[in-house]
Amino acid sequence: MSQSFHFSSGQRRTLRAMTHVACPPDVAALGCEERIASEVELALGSFPPIMRFGVVASLVIFEWFAVVVPASFGRRFSALPRAGQDRYFAACWHHRWVLVRQAMKGIKGLIAMAYYELPEVKERLGYRPEPWIAQVKAMRLEKFGDEIRKHAQLVTAPDVLVPATSLSRRSNDVTAS
Repeated sequence: MSQSFHFSSGQRRTLRAMTHVACPPDVAALGCEERIASEVELALGSFPPIMRFGVVASLVIFEWFAVVVPASFGRRFSALPRAGQDRYFAACWHHRWVLVRQAMKGIKGLIAMAYYELPEVKERLGYRPEPWIAQVKAMRLEKFGDEIRKHAQLVTAPDVLVPATSLSRRSNDVTAS
């Protein structure tokens, strides 16, 4: 995507606070809230604008709707104590309106994907796919190497249906105008 997407400082604050309710408890010990927010930001940059708008709008509404919840005493989500954040998130997660529930699932999913992509989380889980990938790659190259090379030649070969002279003439016409 040609344009990069960035959260506002308020949206980033909300997202960092949400990492504590959407991720395992070790997220605080790892101190990775800001990196998770950056990864979610990067992911949202690849979304179509209407989907990005929906996620950001959900995040903003989630943050500010906490103000009207009596138990929050007029505070935004990110200003609530951790236990209050947990209760508010759970209430939204189990809300009677499906749109609210789906918004929470979408945001939590983005946060969880960013969390589990962190190298230290992968290491803690013992998730090391590189040796397996190398093994499968070698096996596939051994088994299908000839077909892969033939296909690569086919894909990179000049198009036989378009004469080279018509291509050069067309490019000259474009530069002349």
